[in-house]
Amino acid sequence: ASVAEILDEVVVLETDRFYASTVEEVDADPDPVHGIRLLVEPLFTGGDEAEAHWRLWSDYWTAVARQPGLTADRLERIRVWEACLVRTIRRGVEGGAFRAVDAPEVALKLAAYSDGIATQLSQKVPGLDNTRALAWIWTFLDAELAHPAEGTPLFR
Repeated sequence: ASVAEILDEVVVLETDRFYASTVEEVDADPDPVHGIRLLVEPLFTGGDEAEAHWRLWSDYWTAVARQPGLTADRLERIRVWEACLVRTIRRGVEGGAFRAVDAPEVALKLAAYSDGIATQLSQKVPGLDNTRALAWIWTFLDAELAHPAEGTPLFR
């Protein structure tokens, strides 16, 4: 097996280990705001497990950038978190908790934003810690999902 294939398998295993029980819990949660919190908060605990998770993903995306060509099957196997986020956002839109949005687009934006924040955290950028990172994520999600006329934040 090539290094890329081995890394692919490691990422699939890490995805299963890190997300499986959370995804199951979120899919069963009737409250989409709580569900999204369950998906996001474990990523920004500052604990060893979260930091190791981000390091692996950082290594993986670097390797993928050098050898592009993720197949649809490979993407589906590793984007479990994002897929769960899409389902949760759709539930929130359908139930009226969230304004009408393109759920896959919001999920992709959040994935990109959280990846970027995690990269900055890993570089120990002054003034950024996990508490501030989560505050930024909640502000982003309020901007994307809250009903503007109501003016009440969902996540902050």
